[in-house]
Amino acid sequence: MKHLMISGGPREAGLQHGRGAPELVAAAMQSEEYFAYSNGRPELREAARRYEGNIAAVYPDLIDELHGIAEGAGADYENLLVYNLYCELRNLARESCSYVGIQTDAHGPMIGKLHDDMPDLYCLQTRAMPGRHTILIATYAGTTWAMGGINDAGLCYCEASAPDGGHRDEGGVPGVMTLRRVLEMCATVDEAVEFLADHGFIRWGRNICLADAGGGLLIVEKHAGIQGIREPEDGVIAATNFRNHPEVARSADTPTIEQYDQAGARKGAMDRYLYLMGAARRLGRAATIEQIQEVIQYSGQPGGVCSDHTVYGAVFLPAEGRVLLTDGPPSRNPFVEYRPVMA
Repeated sequence: MKHLMISGGPREAGLQHGRGAPELVAAAMQSEEYFAYSNGRPELREAARRYEGNIAAVYPDLIDELHGIAEGAGADYENLLVYNLYCELRNLARESCSYVGIQTDAHGPMIGKLHDDMPDLYCLQTRAMPGRHTILIATYAGTTWAMGGINDAGLCYCEASAPDGGHRDEGGVPGVMTLRRVLEMCATVDEAVEFLADHGFIRWGRNICLADAGGGLLIVEKHAGIQGIREPEDGVIAATNFRNHPEVARSADTPTIEQYDQAGARKGAMDRYLYLMGAARRLGRAATIEQIQEVIQYSGQPGGVCSDHTVYGAVFLPAEGRVLLTDGPPSRNPFVEYRPVMA
């Protein structure tokens, strides 16, 4: 997985990004899913320009950075803008990504995470921007997103997609842009929860896991302008691709966990959730790093969380300021240590 070192102001950061991964940005623009959906649809550009105004009002630096990425990679800016808003312009509520968090005696909170979806477009970035935390993130090349990461204060975040019922916050911004800003601006779980409460997402629902160096661990289920908090149960918490928080489920017009269970719908997501919760509960507070790695390496049935579509596996260790990451499925790739430090 390509690893970019990015620093400086917004435009310069964008230029470094674009020049550092032009082949990945070009591949993103031509990827079958994105291109097939967006090609020949001028209404998408119109919608993207409308949401561009939302981003400019809240995160104007990200618009400057996006222009820099386009220039550095030799990409068309409007195409890149649509790509950065792609997840908000359509319903991408599908069964991808899983994670489990556990409070441990030896290492504090640990999160085991599997990320699935479009592996050829991914990169790591270590980013040091003036006046912000240095962050290490995994994300799609060509975007101003963060799909998971850790900062130099030990705050970490990962996510799993969740159904949104088609509702939008027309005044919101893309959630994955806000989640990068959380890592850049916040040091604790409490600060992150407050920041998220102040920033509505346009559409794409998220089950967001947050943990920090002081032992904080929880999940924020967020949909458009609505969010709900889930605390660990006996030190354990997990999420896949449905809503556990009843108020968020109702606001998004999506089934609650009880309704999923009764209907047998999205069985894969439920099986993965039950597997992760059961495995973590059996380990308890004595869990080791190696045991959490083994949990996310599981590819059997029912409940297999690791597959050929897994882009990376990760074990986040916020109290130790590091993450152990695989390039590809953790069932057959080694874990490598990373820290949010510029080389």
